[in-house]
Amino acid sequence: MKCFKGYYINGVAVKDNGSICFLAKEIRDDLDPVLDEELYKKRSVVYHHNEHGDEQWGNVTRSGRVGYVYCHDNTPIESS
Repeated sequence: MKCFKGYYINGVAVKDNGSICFLAKEIRDDLDPVLDEELYKKRSVVYHHNEHGDEQWGNVTRSGRVGYVYCHDNTPIESS
């Protein structure tokens, strides 16, 4: 898949609405994965599938001291 080319997946979140969010980090042999963390490019890749059979892929790439965090809470929201 083109949006993962040159990156490896290092995190994933699955949502109950048909979305899957992947965290990806650039593949680099010339950097230390811990000491040079800020030099790696990071990518957020999202796949969405809905009940009509539509599929959509998207991605955003960032560099520098960027952190991605995905979280999902199944707690129902109470209406007032």
